[in-house]
Amino acid sequence: MADSDGDGVSNGEEDFYVTNLLDKASAFRAVQTVSVILGATPLQRLNVSMTGVVLRVYRLQSSDNLNTWTDVETRFGDAFTPLIEFTAESIDPTKFWRVQTRY
Repeated sequence: MADSDGDGVSNGEEDFYVTNLLDKASAFRAVQTVSVILGATPLQRLNVSMTGVVLRVYRLQSSDNLNTWTDVETRFGDAFTPLIEFTAESIDPTKFWRVQTRY
């Protein structure tokens, strides 16, 4: 749980994401945007992007209640295509999203 460089990311997480635990600038970060698309049925569009790590699995999940999660899409870290991007849409304005990562 220690955070040697004070970047807000634990040393264990830095090890998992293969970032430098002594360099604040190397912490893992995901960028997300949510936009509303107006039309007959308005919807929300989620975009999430991050640099992936080889031998890691990235899974976009959604929930209506924060208790039950549904897999939306799965990506695998790849040295030749390091950028992991997810795009998803929902007509439910209270949809919850998360990215789960694991080996």
